[in-house]
Amino acid sequence: MTDRLKEVVTQTLGEDGVSFVENGEIPYISLREQMEAWLAMDNISGNVRYAIKLLGINPRKKGKRQNGTKVMNGVENIIVPGYASRNGNFSTLREVLEDNGLESHAINAYEDLRLRTPFTIFQSADFVKRRVEESPADTVNLVCHSMGGIIALIACENLQGENRERIGRIVTLGTPWNGTNMATFLSLVKKGDGALRDLSPHSYILEKVLPKVGDDMRAKTVSIGSVHDVIVPWESSVLDRSLLNVVLRRKKAVTHANLLHEEHVAQTVAEVLKAA
Repeated sequence: MTDRLKEVVTQTLGEDGVSFVENGEIPYISLREQMEAWLAMDNISGNVRYAIKLLGINPRKKGKRQNGTKVMNGVENIIVPGYASRNGNFSTLREVLEDNGLESHAINAYEDLRLRTPFTIFQSADFVKRRVEESPADTVNLVCHSMGGIIALIACENLQGENRERIGRIVTLGTPWNGTNMATFLSLVKKGDGALRDLSPHSYILEKVLPKVGDDMRAKTVSIGSVHDVIVPWESSVLDRSLLNVVLRRKKAVTHANLLHEEHVAQTVAEVLKAA
């Protein structure tokens, strides 16, 4: 399965646009390629906008709630948002998935209140767990952005029996498995925000809870990071013992926010789901 996934991802992104992290072997990324994340104007403006959004300054209008159920051919594809994501951010992803015959919808009950009453990862994971348990589908796939990947993996680890077996594929985009220093910085401004505490390096969630997630769930997970992501550096998006770790590079590399907006990223997600 890993070889098949590598093949479809490479076909989608091109050999020059992707690297894979396998057996702990880190791909060589030149200093010039790394610096493009900080020097390219599009990257600078995109990352600044996302950082401002994380602080809750002039947040965009909230997207329409989409906690309904969409099942096609016995499969439900659920989009799990990250810290500052709203349903309006997922339009490109949903449209590309639909073009590939994959219906999807985003859940946002735990994140609509983000700027007023931040939920911890435990609280959010409990909501996602219940949402999976209530699904009428035979197979449930989870597509997650940023913190959503941690939420999803913890939620799935707490599933039992048949509900656990129904999990098909977990695809994560820019998930900080090892934490992000941005969360540590923002927590100095947004004091008392439990989610930011959870996302900070060496947090209880990351060092004590996440390592206990079983190999069966890790083996269902494809983690995608990007060299141009300065919110969650690609090294932090590498998940130990996952099915596949993908790194977007060169012309295919995108910022943290654009993991949700670029069609080639969405098409990669679609191909991974179809190959399941």
